[in-house]
Amino acid sequence: MSTSTLDRPTATAEPEDERHALVKVRFRGERRFFFLAGNGRVTSKRIRAVTHANRASAIRDADRMIEPGTDVVAACVMQGGRRVYLTGEATPPAAPPKYGPEAGYRYLVSVTKTGRGVFEVRDEGGRWGRFDEATYELCAEEKRRAGLTARGMNVHAATATIFTDSVKFTQRSVPAAFAHAA
Repeated sequence: MSTSTLDRPTATAEPEDERHALVKVRFRGERRFFFLAGNGRVTSKRIRAVTHANRASAIRDADRMIEPGTDVVAACVMQGGRRVYLTGEATPPAAPPKYGPEAGYRYLVSVTKTGRGVFEVRDEGGRWGRFDEATYELCAEEKRRAGLTARGMNVHAATATIFTDSVKFTQRSVPAAFAHAA
């Protein structure tokens, strides 16, 4: 655990800086902070948050929230809409990728809001490749493996030799062999 040095209260602090502080906490597995609402409850609404009389009491409360055995991994103090103190993990660990080569997919790179898979057909060199029947079967298999149930897929490639109603094809670049001479 790390403790931040963001604006700890000092003897030279302005009196208006020492009023109305709020405490926010972040739980294990969450990416956002929640306001402390009292009685061990939290809320996403600022209006329901407990207001501390000054920054020092809010910092004491924030430090108390980070204890071994609790789900709280970070706490911060807010004043005037800005974070003035942070304790615990500064940022949550990045989630592992769901799609792409790091997740074991060769062509599937993302999913649309409607649940259609987005596939980028590239060769081993990273250049845009050809979408043909063999590539279609590989994309369909990746779609099944990812558990995507929406009909259709969005495919980005240089060329395509197969077209169906369920495939939305987007041409990304033209290989040099097909480029027109000026």
